[in-house]
Amino acid sequence: MIKKITLVVILSFFAFSCSSEGVDLGVEQQLNVPGWAKGNFAGVHTQEPLHVSEGLISFEFSNELHTYDKSDVLEEITEGGRYVLLINDGTQLIFNKSSRPDEINLMYNDLNLGWFIFVSE
Repeated sequence: MIKKITLVVILSFFAFSCSSEGVDLGVEQQLNVPGWAKGNFAGVHTQEPLHVSEGLISFEFSNELHTYDKSDVLEEITEGGRYVLLINDGTQLIFNKSSRPDEINLMYNDLNLGWFIFVSE
């Protein structure tokens, strides 16, 4: 009887360890946004909304909504007060940290979209 129980336990461990399905924690599907760039912002002069989180970045430019998630990103670069995203279609998003803790700057390719002030998380 003990041999059968031991055999079942060993086979169970073996079956679980050989499983081809991994546990998907979703970590690789998130952006590595630095803390200073996360949140909901409003353009200082335009009042246009900007949303930055690990799951999604969205903003409006020229009356068009732009949204990006991890699947759109070729490369993420964080260096000091700068967070750069290189997008699949050749787009570059550059977030610059301000000397003010509640403010960031966003560049869309070569266009400076201006300063955005923190509104909420």
